[in-house]
Amino acid sequence: MPWRILESGFLTVGAVLLVVFVLARGLGSYQSQADIRAFEQAVASETGQVESGSNGATKYSPAPDYSLWSDKRISDYHAGNALRDDPPLAILSIDKLDLKVPVYNGTDEVNLNRGAGRIKGTARIDAVGNLGIAGHRDGFFRVLKDIELGDSIDM
Repeated sequence: MPWRILESGFLTVGAVLLVVFVLARGLGSYQSQADIRAFEQAVASETGQVESGSNGATKYSPAPDYSLWSDKRISDYHAGNALRDDPPLAILSIDKLDLKVPVYNGTDEVNLNRGAGRIKGTARIDAVGNLGIAGHRDGFFRVLKDIELGDSIDM
C-alpha cells in the first residue's frame, strides 16, 4: 500500500513539473513576441508606416526556434523575459538563416538572455559609425554557424 501512495505522489509531481515547464516556455515565447510587436508598433507610430503581409495582417516573427539551444540558455531566456519588459531597439534578421532576434540596449546578462544587445560605446542603431551587437552563441546566434559571405543582415 505505501508503494502505491509513493507512486501516485511521483506521478503527480511529474505532471505538475511538466505543466510548469510548458507554461514557462509559452510565457517566454509570448514575451518575445510582445517585445517584437511593441517595437514594430513604435516604429509604425514614428514613421506612419505599417508593414503588412499579403493578406493585410501585420507581420510578426515566429517564436524562437529552441532546437539548437542548450537547456540552460532556454531557462535563462525565460528568466530574462520575466525580469524586464522594455521593448527592443531593433530586430536583427537574417532571412537566409530564418533568424529574427530582438536587439536591446546594453549587453548585461539579462539583455543577452532575452536576445542580442547593442554594445555600449558603439554607434546607435541607424547612426553613422560602427555598431557592435553581442549575443550568446548557444541561443539565437547558434544558427550563425551557417552564415556565408554575402548573406544579407537587416535591422
